[in-house]
Amino acid sequence: VRHNYKHMVLPELFNSNGLFINLNGLSVNNDHVIESIKHEIFDRGTSSLLHIMRIKQLNETCKIEFGFYENQLSLGDEERIVFSSESVGFLLNEITPLFTSLRLLQNLMMKLLRKLDSASYPKSINDYFKKPEKFEIHESLHAAMSKHWNSTGELLKHYRDLDQHYFTLTDRHFMLLKDERTVLIELPDNPDEKSEQKFTYNQKINAITFLEKAFLEIHEVFEAIAVHYEATPKQHTTSMAMNQMGLLIPHKKRTLALWYLKFLNKQEGSNNLTLRLESIGIDQEETGAITMRKYFLDAEPEKLEAAQEFYGLK
Repeated sequence: VRHNYKHMVLPELFNSNGLFINLNGLSVNNDHVIESIKHEIFDRGTSSLLHIMRIKQLNETCKIEFGFYENQLSLGDEERIVFSSESVGFLLNEITPLFTSLRLLQNLMMKLLRKLDSASYPKSINDYFKKPEKFEIHESLHAAMSKHWNSTGELLKHYRDLDQHYFTLTDRHFMLLKDERTVLIELPDNPDEKSEQKFTYNQKINAITFLEKAFLEIHEVFEAIAVHYEATPKQHTTSMAMNQMGLLIPHKKRTLALWYLKFLNKQEGSNNLTLRLESIGIDQEETGAITMRKYFLDAEPEKLEAAQEFYGLK
């Protein structure tokens, strides 16, 4: 039995933001390797987007916390001051994993193109741009990749290398007071130097905005690849992986998986939310057959009430 290797737990995260819709519709002769690479891209994309969302939320929290004391401070014409709080700590700890997720996502461009073109392209986008003339990537795709590489792509590669192999990039953090109020995590203009003493900070590159821009540019490249290969746009749907179960032998009656589904709906004419819970169980029968059944909490009101309280609806 071939089990479903796709695993899309947060489809609305992409659908609501219009992300990877073309790539999701990319299908070439039902090639399972391409589907597997798409799965990797969606995993890394989900991870990156969740980090970005948490950074945005934490940035807003930091601004509110700073605002509580702002009228008591002697700020004058200061452009920025050092600001620290628990929320700042949480925010800073999102940066390193986001650098890593984006770099992995970036290199998946080459992995996807190697399979689509059946070509021996480099594994790294950095290696590709050392001698791009050696490879016959379509002109429009090369242009899309070059646009990203010349904007945030090459910098992303250097920042991630610095952060992983040399020193942390979150030490220079401030609350920016002029222009837009925001936490500023200042990145060096010249990360290819690999030396703190030689770094300059004239461009005031903020990791918060830089990383989101890099993510959106990487997304644009993947969508350009999908469009080039005549993908049909397709919304993401929830799915659950089963291949990690391996061979389901010996055959016996047992539950293999439980898929927990939560739905929050607005009541008509109000902003109140109603909770609906259901789950899907995947079982194996003694014959080896795989069956599915739905589970509800309707007959267990005490558990439903506990769930409502758990999700803050009581």
